[in-house]
Amino acid sequence: MKKVAVLLCVMICALPLHVQGNDYHSTFVSNQILYGLDENGEAWVISHYLNGHEIVHHSYSGAVVIPDSVVDPSEFYGNNRPVVGIDVSKYDFEGVTDLTLPNTIREIEGIEGCAIETIDLPPLLSAVPNLSGCPNLKELILPPTITKVGEGCLNNCPSLTHVHLGAKVC
Repeated sequence: MKKVAVLLCVMICALPLHVQGNDYHSTFVSNQILYGLDENGEAWVISHYLNGHEIVHHSYSGAVVIPDSVVDPSEFYGNNRPVVGIDVSKYDFEGVTDLTLPNTIREIEGIEGCAIETIDLPPLLSAVPNLSGCPNLKELILPPTITKVGEGCLNNCPSLTHVHLGAKVC
């Protein structure tokens, strides 16, 4: 029985890390933002990564400005990598009061519970991300590319008074 438990532990430890659903081949911090590079060389804003056998957590607060591209400092000839998404754990943006998103973002996960007052979503998104539990959210600006607003994605947003709808929202 002991051998089975040890073997199971070794097998679990050997599994690749899936950070918020994606595999990241490298991680780095630039301007206090943690990025993970995916298999396509595209950058994602993330909040966790595996350092050996320890999961390192990174949370965000204050004004966060996400650029449209970043350079991995570990690369000798640093290439500009497009920032295509936000894939953070729930409530890791809880302390964020202002968020500037580039037009390169095409997917957002995990920003619910933030303290942001106004969110202007980028034009590559087709669905509104989950923004539930954002008590300070007053204004949401949707680009014309938005075609879906998920059920419950704006729950517990008591300050929300203005939603600027995109032309295709149904």
